Amino acid sequence: MQPWTDFPAAEAQACEAPLGLTEALGAPIGYTAKNAFDYLVEVGSETIVRKLRPDFLRLATLLTRCVIVTGPSDAKAFDSAASVASKARTRIS
Repeated sequence: MQPWTDFPAAEAQACEAPLGLTEALGAPIGYTAKNAFDYLVEVGSETIVRKLRPDFLRLATLLTRCVIVTGPSDAKAFDSAASVASKARTRIS
């Protein structure tokens, strides 16, 4: 399943999840893509996105600027929920 969102702005190509990404996020991941800067991963639900507690020490070992995590929204008014985890900070929207 491919994500239904239109970000990141730099086009991402489907790829295998890098070794350690699943463990760093602490959640099973599905579709994974990467552009020159970031990884985009899809998880199964908004609840998973909201409960993410990334291991930033493990994320820091990945050669990427940040990891964008998306999943289907629980609310019918929205298509998806997203979280951005970088080596420096995290934001859930």
